[in-house]
Amino acid sequence: MKAFYCSIVLFIISATAGVCQHVPPITNYKSSTYRAHNQNWAITQDSAKVLHFANTSGLLSYNGVEWRLNRLDTKKIVRSVCAVDDRIYAGAYAEIGYWKYDQCGNYIYKSLTSLVPKNSISREEIWHIVAHKGRIYFQSFSVLLCYDGKSISQIELPGSIMFLYPVGNKLLIQSLHKGIYEISQDNKVQIIDHSFF
Repeated sequence: MKAFYCSIVLFIISATAGVCQHVPPITNYKSSTYRAHNQNWAITQDSAKVLHFANTSGLLSYNGVEWRLNRLDTKKIVRSVCAVDDRIYAGAYAEIGYWKYDQCGNYIYKSLTSLVPKNSISREEIWHIVAHKGRIYFQSFSVLLCYDGKSISQIELPGSIMFLYPVGNKLLIQSLHKGIYEISQDNKVQIIDHSFF
């Protein structure tokens, strides 16, 4: 009989615990609501908690109340975004730069493409942007650029790369058929050979 009562108590406790699980509300927005293309490639959030999306139509921003779309002058597809301080860095086909608020609260775009050495991204799609130790890294599959706030340098790669990620205080890239490398002082140092995998 005690086993029966214990079973009932355990059932009630487990049922109550399941009901008490908090599921955050999910809101789906249609492209007709935010008035931009339905393809969003990347997302970032700035210090004011505004969400910014790399959208096929441009930089799409949402402050919780209103949507705002800012297009590149060239009408290129924005593929990557990364909010750092008061700037929203962006990457597109053969284009890198950032948006910044002006005195009226409008976004103004500043291209950094003229700083790129030898026009090395003229045929590159910038898919990923990472902020690490005061520098901004722009990554395509075959080019990695480092922006220190004044100039842009190109980091020589061991081959095509798929991923660029900060791990702890290190910045790592994964090179196809070569292994994993750490980016340090704009140089690469292999830390794991591909044969390990």
